[in-house]
Amino acid sequence: MADSVPTNAPFGSVYEASIYVVQPGDTPDKIATRFHLTTQQLASYNGFADDSPYLRHLKVGQRLIVYERLTE
Repeated sequence: MADSVPTNAPFGSVYEASIYVVQPGDTPDKIATRFHLTTQQLASYNGFADDSPYLRHLKVGQRLIVYERLTE
């Protein structure tokens, strides 16, 4: 993971936006779980529909945007 940028979210929460690079064996479910997201959120953050073939068939080296909550 690289290129983290803290961003302010609504209601005073602070999130960190990061670029995650897909690794061998990664699946949307594994990535979403790792970042405490749903697969729907992962899809949305990356401009995909929930059932997008681009999200279902990830490629090693593909970059995905993920957000992690830092504060509430």
